[in-house]
Amino acid sequence: RFADAYQALRSAEEAELERVGRIGERALVVRLAYDERGRIDYEALLARSPTAERGRAVRDAFDELIASAEGLPGLHPEAVVLYGVLSLLPTSLAEVSLKVDMDLSDRFGQDYEHYRAAGVAPLSTSFLGDEVEQRDNALFEVESFSEVERL
Repeated sequence: RFADAYQALRSAEEAELERVGRIGERALVVRLAYDERGRIDYEALLARSPTAERGRAVRDAFDELIASAEGLPGLHPEAVVLYGVLSLLPTSLAEVSLKVDMDLSDRFGQDYEHYRAAGVAPLSTSFLGDEVEQRDNALFEVESFSEVERL
């Protein structure tokens, strides 16, 4: 189901119109919302690039996979899903970013001095495979895969 939605968006970007050519970054996905009477609710109308919509499709698929991995003993479901998905992708085609925010401020009853002394700090790093082709400034925009607080 998610693969079909993703592929449909991908196909829309690759579509060509007579006298216009390939649509590419000029494409626009419009999501219509309807009120209780079945009329279009123009206030809730949403227009996005296919790139952003592909990101939404990936995020939704990721969230559903995490939900289905819940309850695995001793494991974080988001880690199981993330490592599983990444294992399907050749390293040369991978683009991975990791950002870890850490608040090492001492609080009542908690002292993080030993972490600070060991050099523990927030981290931001990324990897880009040598065969990754950037499209429209990104492979796809992922607002956030999931609101994960356990990792």
